[in-house]
Amino acid sequence: MNVGAGCATGPMAAARLTAGSRRATRTRAHVATLWGAGVAALVLGGCATRDQYLRLRDELYQVRRVLADTQSDVQAQQRELQAIRGELEGMEHKRTFRSEVEPLPSSPLADLPGATAVPGQGAPPAAEPPQPPGGSAGQEIARLAGDQPGEDEYRLALGLVEQQNCAEGIPRLRSYLRKYPDSPLSDNAQYWIGECYYAQRDFNNAILAYYDVTRRYPKGDRVCAAMLKQGLAFAELGDAADARIVLERLIQSHPDCEEASQARAKLSALDRG
Repeated sequence: MNVGAGCATGPMAAARLTAGSRRATRTRAHVATLWGAGVAALVLGGCATRDQYLRLRDELYQVRRVLADTQSDVQAQQRELQAIRGELEGMEHKRTFRSEVEPLPSSPLADLPGATAVPGQGAPPAAEPPQPPGGSAGQEIARLAGDQPGEDEYRLALGLVEQQNCAEGIPRLRSYLRKYPDSPLSDNAQYWIGECYYAQRDFNNAILAYYDVTRRYPKGDRVCAAMLKQGLAFAELGDAADARIVLERLIQSHPDCEEASQARAKLSALDRG
């Protein structure tokens, strides 16, 4: 046996092993194959020590733990989304039943600005994202008065959101919510988590974040905006049915809020296909 050749094979296999571990979250089978090949190469090459083997084994266990945690997170997200969709289906069933036994209300589209022909004036572009009440995260920072608990921490988190640094902004907002769950700024913090996900086009997580705004802070001033953006996120996912349910619920429960008119415009766009 050529020992030198075997020892050259070992580091190369270990390098391939390390590169494979970085892609572990994409496919369990691929990682297992790479690790198996790496360990086999080291052992068969004749230069694997017990310490090397144990180190590789520990790294494999770490990869498996990451995979298990990732799979658990995905399953939890799927369960939460299914629960939201189940709730929406139940509301749609009740609404359909009422429509069969009660006269239908006047169309919510009747008071749209574009309902009557006005020369030079058309409906708002459906693709244009609505502005949240109060404007951007930077504008909210400017309005902070320094009289709320943990406001410095909240200001820092919003600054990251304004810079579109959601990778750091979301954890800081979650940390603020854990420390100050009953702060007057808590509903805003939860809403901005949804905005971060929406801006990243992570619509599933955006839906969950907006849903938590309406569930945890039903009296807060972000409810209308959260419902509107939740409906838009469903539409972005191609789920027009759930988008309609959320937008119609917004119009019925908060007909006078600014977002209700935007919800009507979006419903009109969905009806047009």
